[in-house]
Amino acid sequence: MEDNLSLIYNPKRENLLNIVDPTQYDHIVIDAKGAREDTVKVIVNDNPDKILIPINASQKSKALGNLDRILYMVSKLEANTGLPNKVQVTIVPLGVSKDIINNKLETISIVPHQCEISQEIRYLQDEMQEALYEDKKYIWTYETCEDLYENFCSIINL
Repeated sequence: MEDNLSLIYNPKRENLLNIVDPTQYDHIVIDAKGAREDTVKVIVNDNPDKILIPINASQKSKALGNLDRILYMVSKLEANTGLPNKVQVTIVPLGVSKDIINNKLETISIVPHQCEISQEIRYLQDEMQEALYEDKKYIWTYETCEDLYENFCSIINL
């Protein structure tokens, strides 16, 4: 599968159509860090079939606190912008338990049509930072992280 992956660094948040031909990919996964307006713009412009929402152990309280707003925003985009109801929203626990996320979801009244929690992934923030931003490599190319390849495939349903 790795031969079929592309990692593109897009700090200016340019429209994806200006960078790649989306028809060449089965899935496009976007890490839309930044202001809520930037995230909305990326989702509307690039019309993804999957939206991944990480809940990272290092920012667990903040991420869980923002989860209801993020899910509400995606639900509103589904309703108001033509974002297809087929969009799969997957919450990805990075070093946190699924139970904590399930407990939070029970308190949220508005969620996207298709919303799930993926399997838990162990906490590897330092390794992930090094892989993505320094080495420009996939995390599973590191000797101690080879198992993450299967995790990633499972999360995006490959």
